[in-house]
Amino acid sequence: MISSCPAPIPEHAPPSCPSCAWPAPAVVSAHGAVRYLRCVCGRWLIEQHGALVAVAGGSAFDTAAPHR
Repeated sequence: MISSCPAPIPEHAPPSCPSCAWPAPAVVSAHGAVRYLRCVCGRWLIEQHGALVAVAGGSAFDTAAPHR
């Protein structure tokens, strides 16, 4: 039997953090196709249509080792 209802859009896992590789940053806010996530290291991630499009803010790893 063919259903006339569209298939639900599957939930996808948030992208992992590019700074610390944390696998599940928390979704803080969502507006349409854009989601704002916060990682445990302090980095902000911006996702659009399931793809990581921007990273902002500092990370706890920024101060872990002195810059040379």
